[in-house]
Amino acid sequence: MVRTLSILAICFIILSTVFLGCQASLAAQNAAPNGTDMASSQELTVAYPTDILANKIDACTSNGAITVYPMIYDALVNYGEGGTIVPGLAKSWEVEEDGGKMIITFHLREGIKFSDGTPFNANAVEFTLQRTKLLNPKQTTPVVEKLEEIEVVDEYTVKLIYESYIYPILKQLTFPRPIRIMSPTAVSPEGDPNGDFVKPIGTGMWIVEDYVPDQYAVLKRNPYYWGEKPILDKITLNMIPDAQTRTLALQSGDVDLIGNAVGKILPEAVQVLENDHNIVIEREVGTMTYYLLFRYTKSPFNDLLVRKAVNFAIEKENMASLMGVGEPAKGFFTPTVDYVTEENSYNYPYDLDEAKRLLAEAGWKDGDGDGILEKDGKKFEINLIYQVSDYPEWGRMCELIQEDLSKVNIKP
Repeated sequence: MVRTLSILAICFIILSTVFLGCQASLAAQNAAPNGTDMASSQELTVAYPTDILANKIDACTSNGAITVYPMIYDALVNYGEGGTIVPGLAKSWEVEEDGGKMIITFHLREGIKFSDGTPFNANAVEFTLQRTKLLNPKQTTPVVEKLEEIEVVDEYTVKLIYESYIYPILKQLTFPRPIRIMSPTAVSPEGDPNGDFVKPIGTGMWIVEDYVPDQYAVLKRNPYYWGEKPILDKITLNMIPDAQTRTLALQSGDVDLIGNAVGKILPEAVQVLENDHNIVIEREVGTMTYYLLFRYTKSPFNDLLVRKAVNFAIEKENMASLMGVGEPAKGFFTPTVDYVTEENSYNYPYDLDEAKRLLAEAGWKDGDGDGILEKDGKKFEINLIYQVSDYPEWGRMCELIQEDLSKVNIKP
């Protein structure tokens, strides 16, 4: 779908991340860890919109739920505050150029074990990256595609050699998938980069304890975790596809947490939950941009004038206000993305007169007075396609788009 995206696609709103949970559970989650906390058994039940596909969460693929990958697998480096790259499984690194090639030497942390007790070392890094390259032959991410050689220097030192200098490599190594480090024992035959995936074995905080497809997954603490131990002992992800049902589950206490990263709710439900003294709402600025994709190879959106007209016809300020969260987007990328500036983020303002003028220039007119534009004997009627399991807010957004387009005599 990305290949068919018009650069004139409409950017709607950047939503704030909203997490909602019961008072007791969130208080426990946010408290500082101590010996008593670690000795007690604390569990969290989360509403998740889809099957996490725990039997397919291979660190070298993108098959499972993206939010679960970093819970199970660690990265060589992490994305820190302000976009800085900070140590992960690698405690330090050097980047150098040699004959036009880019060489990154990673010095790995020692004494770390995978969740099955096997050692983390340079051989595990080599295995993971070899497997990632094999399983993603058409991967366009330079961290995989441009990797020429992996050199194991010693047990805790590994070099990645790239065909040329590619500055985003370190940042891409922080991604949640498909370039996190997994144990060679996670496949069969063990250590074969092309082997069959058996089960997720990483160095992260959590391991999969139980899983029933399309119902739930249970994650428990990794007993070998090398970092600060999680306060929680267990996290249960219950699959609840319907947004309203997720809200009711939170209100009834059947789940402890819902929110943007794990299971969104309808925007209008936020105000209802804000009035419930048993619910705590945590907000933070997110980076999600909503956009409308045109099928621009076919009429009517193969006409640039029509695509521009639709942009001018959507009242983003009104949408953000009625949705109750987020703000109108300016440009396709959020201001948190590197290199985004006021100058290169063009905004289509709400301008019905300009939308109507462009449609008329494109030859669309209401010739028979029925309130729908037509051209060459065809009505300007379109379908808005959306899903509400992962994105329940899409339904309301499409209703607002429908109302806006009807003002310029387009019938969605």
